[in-house]
Amino acid sequence: MINDIKFEVFFSGEEVTSDLKPFQIIIWPSNYKWNDFQHKTHCKYKVINTNKEVLDGELLLGLLDFKSENKFGGSGLGNLMSERNLHPQDRLSTSELGSFFTMLTNMQEYRNLIKFWGIEQGCAFLKAINDMVMEQSKTNSSVGDWFKLAEQSKVFKLSFMRNSEPFFAYHNAESILRGLDLEDIDGISSSLDLEFKLDGFANKHEINFRFHTEGLLPSRINVLIGENGLGKSQALNHIVRAALQQREYKDNLIDPTTDDGRPMISRLLAIGTPGETRNTYPADNIKNPKLDYRRLILTRSSNKGVGKNILQLARTDESISVLDRWDIFIKAISRCIDVNTLYIAKKTDSRRANSGSGKKDDYLPIIDLKNGWSEQLQLEYWGEIDSSAEPRQRIGENYIPLSSGQLSFFKFALLACLNIENGSLVLIDEPETHLHPNLIADFVELLNKILSSTGSFAIVATHSSYFVRELSAEQVFVFKTQTISETSDYLINIGNPRLETYGANIGAISHFVFGDVIEPRLAKRIVNNAKNKGYTIERLLQECSDKVSVKVASQIELEWSK
Repeated sequence: MINDIKFEVFFSGEEVTSDLKPFQIIIWPSNYKWNDFQHKTHCKYKVINTNKEVLDGELLLGLLDFKSENKFGGSGLGNLMSERNLHPQDRLSTSELGSFFTMLTNMQEYRNLIKFWGIEQGCAFLKAINDMVMEQSKTNSSVGDWFKLAEQSKVFKLSFMRNSEPFFAYHNAESILRGLDLEDIDGISSSLDLEFKLDGFANKHEINFRFHTEGLLPSRINVLIGENGLGKSQALNHIVRAALQQREYKDNLIDPTTDDGRPMISRLLAIGTPGETRNTYPADNIKNPKLDYRRLILTRSSNKGVGKNILQLARTDESISVLDRWDIFIKAISRCIDVNTLYIAKKTDSRRANSGSGKKDDYLPIIDLKNGWSEQLQLEYWGEIDSSAEPRQRIGENYIPLSSGQLSFFKFALLACLNIENGSLVLIDEPETHLHPNLIADFVELLNKILSSTGSFAIVATHSSYFVRELSAEQVFVFKTQTISETSDYLINIGNPRLETYGANIGAISHFVFGDVIEPRLAKRIVNNAKNKGYTIERLLQECSDKVSVKVASQIELEWSK
C-alpha cells in the first residue's frame, strides 16, 4: 500500500550530490532564469532507490503562507531559499518549510517517475511532495484543503499554469498514474478557431479547424490549399504567433469548447523546407515562450546529421504511453519502406559505403539500433555508426540510396518522432516538394500514424490536390480571391469545398481549387500572342480547335471580345 512506503522530503539551497539515502527526496531551486512574476517556482529534485539508482527531474514548487520581506513578494522555493541563504549542506524538512505544493513540469516527467518507481511507489512519491496531479485524482470530497487553496493561489495561476506543458500535464497526467499503458493520448483541443488578417487584403478571416480521433479516415489532419500569394503560409505564421500568445496575437487562437478559450496544446512543431521554413515561421529562439515551440527544417539536399539524429532517437529512453519514440518511428516508416531493408554506414568504411561501392560488412541494419541487447553490446553497436551517413536500402547484395521521396519520408518521420509529444500541434508547409503525386497518399498515411500514436494533430499548407483527395471536405480549407468592383479591394474567402473530396477525381479537385482562374489566364496569354502576330479570331480558333479544351476555347472568344 502507498501508506506503507515512506519517503522523506528535504529542501536545500543548491544541489546535493552526496549523502542521499534511499527514499530521501532532495529538492532545490533551479537556475532557471525566468522568475514567473517573481514567484521563482522552478526546482530540481533527486532521489535514489535501494539499488542506488538515481532519478532526477524537474518540478514546480509553490508556498501558500510564505511572507517575503522582498518588496516584490513571492511564493516559490527560490525566494525562500534566497532569504534564508541556505548552503548545499543545509537542509529544511517539510515541517520547517511550511505549507507547500508541487507539480512535475511535463508529461515526460510523470512517465519517467512511473517507469522508475512503478505505480504504487510513484504515487507514494507524489503524495509525499504534495503533487497537484496526484491530489486531484481523488474524488472532490477527499482532496485536501491545501489543494483547494493552492488551485486558487496566484502562484498556481501565474506560474504553474503559465506555460503550455505543465498546463497540459495538469489536465492529462492523471492517466499516467494508473499505468503507462493507460495514458490518455487524446487530450489536445480538437476544436481550434483562428482569427487573423492577411497582409494586402481588406477583410479579416476565420478558420474553424476541427479534428477527430475516431473513425477510419485520417481526420487528425487539416489542409490549407489555394493559389500562390493568397496567405496559406501567412496563416501558418499567425497560428504560431497566436499559439505562443504573442501580444498582438494573444486571443487569435481559441478552443471554443472551453470556458476560457485557452487551447490545450502541449507542444508546437513547425516543419518545412529550408527557405520556406525561415520565411513562414517565426524563429524558435524566443525568450521565455509560453509554449514549447520548435521550428524544424526538413533538409533534403544535405545529409548532414541524419546518422546523428538516428542515433539520438535510438538512444533516447523517452516514450509516449507505452511506445518508445523509436517504436513510433519504426512503425510509421514501415508504412512506406520495408524497415528490414534499411542500413546505415559504419564509421570505418563510411567513404566507401557512401560512394555506393561498400560491402556487406560496411553497413549495419537500422532495425538493430534498439534491439534489447546488453548495455555494452548496444553501446558498441552505436559507436560503429557514421553520424554523417544517410540510410541505404539493401536490394539483393547491393546497398542503394533511397529515392528522394523515400528520403523525405525517412527524414520527416525522424524529425517528427524526435520532437513530438503527446498533444502536439504539427504545422507543415508544402511537404509535397520532391514527392511524386503517387507518394502523397503514403505520406498522409505515415503522418497520420505518427499523429495517432502521439495524440497529436496537423495542419498542412499545400498546392497539391493529391493531399486534398486523402481527406474529407470538412478537413480542407480552400483560399480564393474576390474583387469588390466598387472599391477594387481584394478579399480572401476561406471555406470548405462544396464537393466531397475524399477519393475524388484529381481533375475535379483541381478545377474547384484552381480552375476558376486557370482557363482565363491561359486564354488571355494565347489571345495576346495571337494579336501580337496579327491573327484573326477565325484563324486563332481554327489553329486551337484540336489543341485546347472546350473551356479554354470558350474563354478565348470571351477574351478576344474585350
